[in-house]
Amino acid sequence: MDYAISYNTKAEAIGAYKLTVTGKGSYSGSVEVTFNIIPKATAFSKVKAGKQQVTLKWKNPKNITGYEIQYALKKDFSDGKTVTIKKAKTLTTTIKKLKAKKTYYVRIRTYTTVKKQGTFYSAWSKAKTVKVRAGSAKNEFNEEDFEDAPQLDMTGIDFDIDEDIGGEIDVASEIELSMN
Repeated sequence: MDYAISYNTKAEAIGAYKLTVTGKGSYSGSVEVTFNIIPKATAFSKVKAGKQQVTLKWKNPKNITGYEIQYALKKDFSDGKTVTIKKAKTLTTTIKKLKAKKTYYVRIRTYTTVKKQGTFYSAWSKAKTVKVRAGSAKNEFNEEDFEDAPQLDMTGIDFDIDEDIGGEIDVASEIELSMN
């Protein structure tokens, strides 16, 4: 063999490592190369469309710090937004306030933070597509939901005005409301 290779024997963990190739015999000199060991990737196990939202689930590879999820209206993610999940044990998230009846592209990658070295990212997963349903997301007011609701009859209600508090309505007055 006309060369020798030396490297850190702990180069199995995620991080940056140096590899040195040194010439032997009629070959002289050496070359030092830095290489990275990156975390294992993950992919979505479930992508579910909701009313102006998307619920995502994925599997948890070992030895990671968290996840980055990108979503976009364009296939190349040029208009994409990124959501960072900082806990490795979190395996689901819901992205809300999306545009109704639009197709979104979503992808995920893992990351690991190594002391004194920085953050190392896996490759992005293959993009999945999901078409968001029409309607408003949970817990948001939608006037259409209340079209058939009973109306309050406000006729015959008297309010006492208390001059001492600047003309505001005296809430302590008895008010009778009747439902239609």
